[in-house]
Formats: sequence, C-alpha cells, structure tokens
Amino acid sequence: MSDFPSRAPQWSRSAELASSLWFALDSAHRFIILQRWGLDKVCELEFTFLRKHQETHFLEGLKKLGLEDEPDHEKAAKYHVLSNVLGGLDMGYRSDDQGRAWVFYFPPSAFGASPLHPGPGICAVPSDTFLAGLRGWHANNGVLLGNDRLRFTITQLMSEGGPYDAGFFDVAESPLSEDGRLRVSLGLGEEVLPGPIPDLGPATWPQARKDKALQKYCAQYAIGGLAQIAEFTDLQEAAIIIEQSVASVFSSWARQLMHEFALYDDNPVLQMARLFQTCHEFIGDDFETLGTGSEVVLLHKNTRLSVPEYDGWALPPHQILEAMGRGWSSVSRTVGPTVRVAPQPTSSNQVAWTFSAQ
Repeated sequence: MSDFPSRAPQWSRSAELASSLWFALDSAHRFIILQRWGLDKVCELEFTFLRKHQETHFLEGLKKLGLEDEPDHEKAAKYHVLSNVLGGLDMGYRSDDQGRAWVFYFPPSAFGASPLHPGPGICAVPSDTFLAGLRGWHANNGVLLGNDRLRFTITQLMSEGGPYDAGFFDVAESPLSEDGRLRVSLGLGEEVLPGPIPDLGPATWPQARKDKALQKYCAQYAIGGLAQIAEFTDLQEAAIIIEQSVASVFSSWARQLMHEFALYDDNPVLQMARLFQTCHEFIGDDFETLGTGSEVVLLHKNTRLSVPEYDGWALPPHQILEAMGRGWSSVSRTVGPTVRVAPQPTSSNQVAWTFSAQ
C-alpha cells in the first residue's frame, strides 16, 4: 500500500497568497521571455539563475535545516525536499537499499504558476527548461559539498507525461565529469513510490517561521529572476517583462482580492493604494500611508523584493520600479477608473509610491 505524503505544512492565508501572486510572477517572467527570446535563451537563463541562487543559499540552508551530518546523497535529497516544502511545493522523499535518495516534486508544477493551485501551466513549459534548472542546481551539489562522485538522475517529468517530477541522488564508484553529474533516465525506478517528507521539527520550525520562509522564498524568486534577466540583457528588457507580468498576474487576482479584503472605496485612488499595499504585505512588506485624498502616497518602508547578491538590487532599480508602477496602473482598470502609480526613491533608501487620478 502506498504511503504518499499529504501536503504539509498548512499556510496562513497571507502566505498562501504570497505564493499565488508573487511566485506566479516568476512563472509569468518565464512565459514572456520564452515568447520574446526562444527556448535556448530561456534554458541558459534558467541554468544561470538557479546556479547563482544555489551558490548563495545551499550551504547556509543545509545548516538551517540541520542536515550537515547526513550522508551526502541523503543530505542533498533532503535539502531539496525540505527547502521546497518551505517554498510551498508538495514533495515526497524515499531512501532505498540501493544507496539512492529519491526526491519527488508533486503537481501542480512550480514551473507552471504557483505550486499551491492546480492549473494547466505545465503544458506550456518545455522539458528542456526544467532540465536546465537541474543542471544549474542538482548537478552542482557535489561540487559545493566537495564530493566529485555525487550525481542526480532524473526519472520522471510531468512535462513528458509523468505523474510527478522525480529522481534520485547517489554516489558513483569513480569521480564524475561535469556532464556525468546529471543523468536523464526517464522510466527508471517506476516501482519506487514516494514516501513522506522528513520531519522539519515543530519546535525548530513553528508555523509562523514557515509562513515567513514561504513569503521570503516567493519574493526572492519574483525579484531574483528579474535581476538575472537584467544581467542577462539589460534593464530595459527587464522593465518590459516586469510591466507585462505585473499587469497579467495582479489583474487576474484583483477583483477577488478587492472582495475578500473589503478594499472597495468611493475614492478609487485610495482603493487602488489599498490593493497595492495588501498585495505587498503578503510577502511581509511594511508601509506608512501619507494622505487619503485625491493623491495618496504610500511610503514603502521595508521590502522583501531585495537580492543584494546582484549589484544594484538591494532595492529594485528605479527603472524597474517605474515599470512595476505602469503595470499596476493597468491593474487599476480592472477595479475602477485608471489610477496612475508612480515611484519616487527617498533619501532614506525607501520608496514613496504616489497614486493619483489619470
């Protein structure tokens, strides 16, 4: 009998919406650049972004998850399972008697949109995109761990009709070349069923900490992927992409959020400012409201949209903020008359967002 794991943990509504909106923004970037650049460039971007993300977070993450003393193949597998669980993904794990530590990524695919909501997005994701991400991260775990025999084998892909994405880490008998650190063997080990995720530990990871981890995870993917796009091309291209993705993602959620959080107001400028603030608060951002009349100013005091590992991205560059403002101006038309949304950096390294009638 199967012991497929149940989805865990449960999230606060705010953390769930952080994934639904902000993690989906990363998927929107991917779909837009696939149209604008083509598959080869998307794969190159995916590899580069995930390799940099791994080099920034992997070793520190092992310590936070208490995995330093595990064997390398289990350490790597458990890291991917637990870190992705904290990022909202539904995961499975199994260690077998052949020295393999298995990782299972259940649908819905995080490459399709938010992993918390079912949808057909995976149908638009070429397999090569996912494999490029595996080469960027999974194939490099052994390098960072100082183990030149650690490898990852991918055995199931949702984009190829599999029930989930799955594969295993094991240790080869001899040192591996760079190409040997990732193998593709679709269909291998189909008899191996997913097991439950390793225990995070309720004392170490109380629910509030899990919620904060999910909020940070979603924000970092939303803005980190964009920073990589800008590094890959330029700020102008990144601005085009973020304007379109903000308009698309937040417009699709705007009317539901207006009703759920009772944001409608006779003043359309104020109601738009409230929607903007609410959506940013899902990832833990802080604001101060300055004025509630025909022009509303929100002082953005603190944001998780920060990736200081990219030069100039401790806060998003002004050209990116302006593009986000234009995207939000488009969103305003789904809930009322057009509201102009414009950013202005302050002397204290914060951002003042001005909302005004068109």
